[in-house]
Amino acid sequence: MKKINKRFEVFIAGENIDLVIPNINAVNKDNWHSWFNDNQINNYLANHGLFPNTRESQLVILKKMIKNNREKKNLFLNIKPKKKILL
Repeated sequence: MKKINKRFEVFIAGENIDLVIPNINAVNKDNWHSWFNDNQINNYLANHGLFPNTRESQLVILKKMIKNNREKKNLFLNIKPKKKILL
């Protein structure tokens, strides 16, 4: 693992996206929760239909993900585009 920027620790670096270790920046700086409120994107997720999704609910989920990563129970990664993607 190597650090590409100060906000995220990159697990796998790609050409257009990086797979990064989830941390508090995903919720506080990148508005991670708003992504889950997009009906078109959520349509393909197993937990679609959980609206509205808030910053507070994502903080709870993030804490569980970080704990599981530390305890080596699961591996959770976030997709981080190298450039801003316009939908």
